[in-house]
Amino acid sequence: VKRIENNGPTDRFSIIVSKKTSKKAVIRNLIKRRIKEAVRIWLKGAAALGAETETQIAPKTPSTLEPIAQTINAPIVAIKRHFDYVIIGKAAAETADFEVIRSEINGVLKRR
Repeated sequence: VKRIENNGPTDRFSIIVSKKTSKKAVIRNLIKRRIKEAVRIWLKGAAALGAETETQIAPKTPSTLEPIAQTINAPIVAIKRHFDYVIIGKAAAETADFEVIRSEINGVLKRR
């Protein structure tokens, strides 16, 4: 898995399986589908844990009734960085058990 930071609003995933892996398009597409499903399950689990949800807190605007000191104590908004991921499928993914593929994807993407 390769990743590079993007300036977009979300993470993006790309799955590549070269002809070196298999000359047959059917096999390459099978590998892509299996990896795509593992990523989809990972994203669904990450969203359930709150990893993909972003809370935006608007800064308070000072008014004549509210002291400026309260605006200084406004919550700090954490900026979530987003990445483009390139996942390179290997020949072993064709015959591997799906749980193995899923655990590999979970392990790699958890480190992000």
